[in-house]
Amino acid sequence: MKKIIYKQVAFGVRSLSNLISPIYDDLNEGGRFYLNICRAYGAEAYIRRHGVWSDPWETSIEQNLIMPEYDNNFKETFEDVTDNRANDIKKLMHSTDKNIILFYSGGIDSTVCLVSILKNFNSEELKKFKVSMSFDSIIENPIFYQKFIKDKIQIIDTMKFKYTDHVDSENAVCITADLGDFIYGTELGVKLYPQITNFAKKLGITDPIENLTFKISSSDTHYSRYKDILISYFNSNLENGMRNFSQYYIPNNLKIISENDKKFGELFYEKIHKNIISSKVPVYTLHDFFWWSMFNMRFTWGALRPGMNYGTHDNMKKTIQEGIVNWYGSKKYQLWSMNNNNNGEKINGSLQTSYKWASRKYIYQFDKNEWYRKNKMKMPSMPAVYRRHWKKNFENFDKKFGIDEDYLVLKIDDPGVNDFIIEGISNYKINWI
Repeated sequence: MKKIIYKQVAFGVRSLSNLISPIYDDLNEGGRFYLNICRAYGAEAYIRRHGVWSDPWETSIEQNLIMPEYDNNFKETFEDVTDNRANDIKKLMHSTDKNIILFYSGGIDSTVCLVSILKNFNSEELKKFKVSMSFDSIIENPIFYQKFIKDKIQIIDTMKFKYTDHVDSENAVCITADLGDFIYGTELGVKLYPQITNFAKKLGITDPIENLTFKISSSDTHYSRYKDILISYFNSNLENGMRNFSQYYIPNNLKIISENDKKFGELFYEKIHKNIISSKVPVYTLHDFFWWSMFNMRFTWGALRPGMNYGTHDNMKKTIQEGIVNWYGSKKYQLWSMNNNNNGEKINGSLQTSYKWASRKYIYQFDKNEWYRKNKMKMPSMPAVYRRHWKKNFENFDKKFGIDEDYLVLKIDDPGVNDFIIEGISNYKINWI
């Protein structure tokens, strides 16, 4: 089997659970630990781009997703990078004569894309531009819809078409904003920050709790100060994951029963920590810790999941290489991300409404919507779209395991795939400490 460039290992979802459950009790501590990552987060999608990281299967980075070398001389602002990104799309439009379709959720990330295009496209260019959206998109940002989209931009119903439909039949390039979370690092930390006080009290931590709560991005507080909290948080995610997916487990696996399970939080912390100290990109604060976990290890998953989960090709090469543009995947966005930690641009507080502050400012400069800037919360809209598209054929969706170097989709029960999965998990060793 060739190296994997994308994976979505979801132990707890039916197909993989049915494959692994019969051998789960016989796995070594490495295999059980790996599957506990899947249990804790519903899926395991780590393909590291930098630093030390062990994996059950050989992985490779898709050429366009290789992390740029860190350059601390990069000084462009978020506004500079975002306006330049619209100009990149204009060049693509003119050089290929393709239509441009933005998949728009109404959330912060896709609204930044749309604002940039509205600012930088002329009226003729906007005629070749469309937004793919749903009623959910209007709910997320109703004022913006009324002022800037309705009767002004061509609209496609997201619920009727997938990426591959547009790539195959409309001579179109689809823009996705999926990587917005990954340049900001907000997704994995979002549920912990409001709970830090509770975790600290339960653990009897003597540090002033207010300092821990409000210093998640303070340059004088290293993430290791939160080590015990992180370990407890990871363990709680595992316990919650086991409960959430309990219907897919055989009865004797419903509880944390092994020493390896009890050590999950510490092992996972050490695995991420080892990757951080082996890299050359500055990672210091608690928010840096979560940002790096996404920007380094889950960036590939974020970039390729739109084609994988919102496409129908068994060979994804055309969709990935020709049909989808990751708005936030450019070299400049990544350099901006590496050089703007702990300065208030990514996060300026511990509440969800303080995340993605540079994006909020960029949108506000255009629409002057003070409520959206100060109060917009994250709504996970894309999973709802996935579910609606795949509800009639869930088995086909559920069996998707990954993409290999030839861009072929690997599915559970396909020839050789089951043996490949089981062999990788069975031979996986904890070897990073």
